[in-house]
Formats: sequence, structure tokens, C-alpha cells
Amino acid sequence: MKKWSVLLSMLTLLSLAACTVSETAEMAIGTGSFATGNGQVTAATADDSLARAEAWLSEKIENNTFFSFNYNGTPVRETIATWQKTVTTGTNAKGKTWTVTYVSPEKVKFWAEFTLNTAFAGIEYCCYFKNEASTDSPVIESIMPLDATLDVVTTSVTTARGSFCEAVDFIPQTVDLSSTVFTMQSQGGRSSSGAFPYFDVADGSRGILGGIGWTGDWKATFELQNDNVSVKAGMKQTCISLYAAEEMRTPAILLMFFTGDQDAGHNKFRQFVLDSYTPTDGEEPLTTLPFFLNTWGGLGEKELLEQIELCERIGLNYDVLWIDAGWYCDKYNATSSDTLWYNQLGNWEINPELFPHEFKAISEKLDSLDKELLVWFEPERAMPGTKIVNEHPEYFLPQKTSFLVYDFSSDEATDFMIQQIGSLLKENGIDWYRQDFNCDPASTWANHDTLSGANRVGMTEIKYITNLYRYLDAIVAMNPGLMMDNCASGGRRLDFEMMKRSVPLWRTDYNLKGASTTDEIRSITYNLSWWLPLSGGGCSSEGRKTDYHWRSMTASTLVLGVASVRDNLYMPGVEEYFELRDYMAGDYYILAQGIGDKLKWENAAYEYYRPDQGDGFIMVFRPAYCSQSKQTYHLKGLDETATYSLYVVETGETIVGTGRELMENGLVVRMKKENTSLRIMIQKQA
Repeated sequence: MKKWSVLLSMLTLLSLAACTVSETAEMAIGTGSFATGNGQVTAATADDSLARAEAWLSEKIENNTFFSFNYNGTPVRETIATWQKTVTTGTNAKGKTWTVTYVSPEKVKFWAEFTLNTAFAGIEYCCYFKNEASTDSPVIESIMPLDATLDVVTTSVTTARGSFCEAVDFIPQTVDLSSTVFTMQSQGGRSSSGAFPYFDVADGSRGILGGIGWTGDWKATFELQNDNVSVKAGMKQTCISLYAAEEMRTPAILLMFFTGDQDAGHNKFRQFVLDSYTPTDGEEPLTTLPFFLNTWGGLGEKELLEQIELCERIGLNYDVLWIDAGWYCDKYNATSSDTLWYNQLGNWEINPELFPHEFKAISEKLDSLDKELLVWFEPERAMPGTKIVNEHPEYFLPQKTSFLVYDFSSDEATDFMIQQIGSLLKENGIDWYRQDFNCDPASTWANHDTLSGANRVGMTEIKYITNLYRYLDAIVAMNPGLMMDNCASGGRRLDFEMMKRSVPLWRTDYNLKGASTTDEIRSITYNLSWWLPLSGGGCSSEGRKTDYHWRSMTASTLVLGVASVRDNLYMPGVEEYFELRDYMAGDYYILAQGIGDKLKWENAAYEYYRPDQGDGFIMVFRPAYCSQSKQTYHLKGLDETATYSLYVVETGETIVGTGRELMENGLVVRMKKENTSLRIMIQKQA
């Protein structure tokens, strides 16, 4: 992995230092006391999360109560005593392991493989079935790899809205279970479409944050059971008789135990994701993302080389050149339906008119500049009449739509695509592979199940998702160091199995809507960051004209379109991104949500803080038409006994206070103008 760009100057600070307090804002430490969680684990609440995790797991394994399914028409918990059971234990690089195996009288083998990550008190496991008989197995249905009570006394569960391509994408949702049973489920066959495959249950001093690792359709149901939350999670529908010697897997389950308040849990999970659920190039863990320059695939070699030279002239120090859709078809022509990018899906060969030297001229030029190349693909979808459809019609699932879904449930089709795409990546020196998927496959999977015969409900999806993982892992094995982006219409496949393999560089397609606003994009960005530390995306239809616009959409990576470089590059925003990027791997807190009734925008604020280094920053926003000019923000995660200096970039003012004062009394900020933002740097004093 090449060394990514670093801050070249302090341009932003220097250019803003001329502002005065009276022109922009007024700030002070609040008075009085406000009881609030501070995102810390204190001595009074010693961290017992690892002991809790191991005790919970041991009890569930002993009593066979971590899973459920119906077997031959009967709940398996009623008959599991008749199955032969073995338990083996061991260790791996992450911690302790368990394999629990059950074999039915009919020779159906069911087993679960657990890892307890001792550094994070996180349990990850996956369940498997194999028919070891010579005839079809009894019917296995309603498979829930997680069906258990959690060890937290609470009446609520928190998750987030999934990606709807709407302004409300990833807004947190807390459901009171005292009077309802809550079920959340994905839509259409993509894991974070319509729902979010993560949740937490917390009581203010401890909790569990969970995830569902399945890149297809899933559901999870929560209800109160003896003052604790019980949860069932798995695929939406399963009713399967396995053929002789046939195997299948279930969604993976992740449960991370934590001590402290909800913010403490989410920050622990963010670090857990960086450590264990983020891809690596094999050299070092990925804690931040590079700066991407996004280009349309129809530009061609000549235009892209010119763009690279332009960036060199103006000193735009991006890290990765991004070639999006269109490189595999005729030069883009918005008036011709034949050359639209989606009408050429399935022609997975580089267009020689656009790229006479394939991608080699581009990748070699970038390599000489110590930069990298990303290329877009959508191998799961194709249009009738394209090369791969004409040559291999048997590799596509039957369906009644204008496009075709590639049959990743077929081992042969998967092997073909591994060779097709893996070789193209290798031959062209491509460093980043962008996996997109712009359709809902659930109905296609269900249709194929019906055509496959009785008692095969869910089997197409299981084989498809299992082979999808094999495909992604195989092309990385063919291209050591290859990194992956995960798009799927923007943020619609964010389950932890995909997060292991990829990072989401485009968190939502909502910014592409003509009416999207900066405040909406900010909400999407900072709400997703509460769960997942790495993501990228674009600006709203309002553009990137000011600090307010830039700060509202920038997170751990910056994605800059080629048009903005040519027409209206806002260099202070680029410089600020480089200055702040490393902070975003630290702890993160939403200090003010900023969303009122009916998406009426109010003051918003978020904080990044690195407790190991004692520094961070706060961003504060006052939207247009927000009548409230003054608000108190209670900082989080600070050392109560330490003294901190807060430097306000826009005003040049420095405020000094203890961690206790800043967290309990808060920071009072009065912003005199609407549609403005403030950046406040945090520094712990020695």
C-alpha cells in the first residue's frame, strides 16, 4: 500500500485567523451542573465485559439455547437431546474458539463455530448444516442462528434506519419493547436496504452491540423476556430439505459486550470494526481512508492522463484515481440509449477506443506518482445481448425483468467470474476494486427456489451469498494487496461480512437527487459514523462552496469529482480534510442531532477525540432558518481531572477548562449567523 497524502500546509488555519469573536461567534464554559453520560468506563463501573461474554456463551452452549430451527416439523429444542453432541475448544490469533457439533438420528450434521475475541469481548459465530445421509434430509425450516436472551436488563433496543436513498438514511431508532414486539428486516435482498444490520441493547452502565453478517435478506425480532431482551435473527425464510452430501451455512452473528454508556459501547465497536472487520492490504491495519478523485469511465485514456497532469499542476494531492462505470462501452453519449453505462453491463472487456492501452497507461502513470487506481464493476447484473449473456446464458438466473442477475448460486458461474475479473485486475495493475449492485435480487432468488422443486426455500440465496464471498476472497487472493469498495446503490450492503472484505466509499445515493441539501447529507454522514468508522460519499446538490458544505459531508475519506477540480475547487476544504483525517479514527460523539420534527434542521454538533493522544476536534453547525443562536454542548470522553484548551479556528479564541467542566457544565456556543459552522480543536494540556 502506498503512503497516502499528508497535510501540506496550514492554509485553513492561516486564512481563517483574521476573523474575530464579535463577527462570528461567542463561546464560554457553561455554569451549573448537567448530569450526562460521558462516554467513559470509570473505576466505579469496572469493565467486566469479557467475563460476561464468556459466561453468556458457555451457558448458551451448555443448554443449547443460542439457536433455533424446526426439524421435521418440530422445534429442535424439543428433540435436541436425541442428537449426538460434541464440543471442542481451542485458540486462534483473536482469542478462544469453540466448535459445537450436533448429529441427528437421520445423519444431519449441524454445527456452530465460535470465536471469542478477548481484546474486545466480541463473540462471532456461524452455523452450518450437512446432510451425511444418502437420501434427502428431513425439512429444516425457520433457521435462526441467534435465538437467545441477552444479559442486559433494559426495555429498549436501538438500531438505525437502513439506506432508503432518502434524507433519513441511518437516523438512529430506539424502540420501547415494554408494549411491543419489534421486528426489523432488510428489503429486496440487500443487507442494509430498508433496515440496518446492527443493534444495541444498553442499560446505561453496560450493554451488547450486535450485528448480522449476511449480504442477503435477514430479519431480527426483539421482545422482553423476564426483564431482559431476547432476540431471534436469521434469514427471512428457510424451508429446506438438503440433498445427500449437501451443505449450507447461515448468516453469521456478532455480539460485542461492553461496559459503560451507549457512547462507550459504540466507540468500542468502532475500534472493533477497525481491528477485525476492515480489510487490510497485508501490511498494516486500515484506520483511515485515502482521498479519491472520482472520474466517469467514459472519459477515456487521453482525458484521464490530462486530468492527472492538471492535478499535478495545481497541487491537488489526491491518493486514488477512481474510474467509474462506462469504461466497458462506447464513449458515453447521454442522447444514445445504446451507450448508456447500464445498457452495456455484461461487456466486461475494456473498450479499446477509450483505452487503447487498456488501463496500463493509467496505472503506470499513477504508480510513478505514488498513487493508486480504482475501477468500478457490477458483475452481478447484465443486460440482454451483451457479451457474457450471449456466450453463457446458462450463467444467469431466470427472471422477468429488463436485466439479468448473474447466477452466483452456481459454482461453475462463480469460477468463471473469478477468472474473468481477477485476471483483468491483475493484468492492469488495479489497486482498488469497486463492487456495485444496483438491483434487488430477492424475487429472482425466490423464483429460482420455486423452479428447483419442493422444500428449497432460501437455498438459492444461501448458495448465492456463500459464493459471492468466495468470489470476493478469490479475486483478492489473485491480486495480493487489492482493496475493495462496497457500493450497492449507496450503502445497501453494510453487514459485517461485507465490512470484513470492503469499505463503503459511497454511503448513499441520496446526494445524487437534485433536491438533496447539505443538512440532509450531514445527517446521513454523521449518523452512520456512530456505528461504522469508515465511509465516504459525495456532496448534496448544493455543492461544496464553503466550509459549511464541506464539513457536512466529509468523514474518514474525501471523494472529489473531476468536475469540481476543473470548475470550482475549494482548496481550504481539501486542506482541512488532510488536517483532520487521522482524528476520525478516534472516538466519536454526536453532541447535537440537529433534526427537529419533519426534518426541520436545528443546531448540530459532533466531536472526535483521541483519548490516547488527548486531542480532537468539534464541528458545530447552525443551519439556515434555525432561530436558535445559542446552545450548550456537553463534550464527552475527556479526562475529568485534566485541563483542556479549546482553540476556535474561525475566531482565534482559546478557551481553557477541565474535562469535568466541559462535560458536565458544557460549552456554550452562540453563533450569530445562520448557515455557518465552527471548528474547535481540543488539546489536553500536559
